[in-house]
Amino acid sequence: MNILEIVQQLNFSSLFWQIVTPLLFSLADIITGYIQAVINHTVDSQKMRQGLYHKVLIILVLFLSFVLGLAFNIMSIPTFACVYVVLMELFSIVENLKKAGIDIGWLSEIVKDKTEDTTEESINKLTKTIEEKKEEDIK
Repeated sequence: MNILEIVQQLNFSSLFWQIVTPLLFSLADIITGYIQAVINHTVDSQKMRQGLYHKVLIILVLFLSFVLGLAFNIMSIPTFACVYVVLMELFSIVENLKKAGIDIGWLSEIVKDKTEDTTEESINKLTKTIEEKKEEDIK
């Protein structure tokens, strides 16, 4: 299962949740990132500023994806953008939890050093791990 198949299977329950979900995951990423930095005594205002700039760019991309989707009546564009942002933020949240010393079980297999995997590779690992867990549950 690749990322395109995942996006095609996911449907937000409403436009409201399609907009709010990536924003909530971005907020959760900011909060977990700050907390893990406090725990590890690595709070750095420059990193925080760069992270917030990154979040602003993500919001801009989401906004533009909705403009494209509504202008050309192709709502799969914003759906893809929102799902991608949610997954990207989810990996970042899991990484923050791991850095904070919280045992995240089998998800820790997916989270590696950012230099090792791209987000797409991480998503592919996640889908593979989920499929393996489903197969184990069936047995």
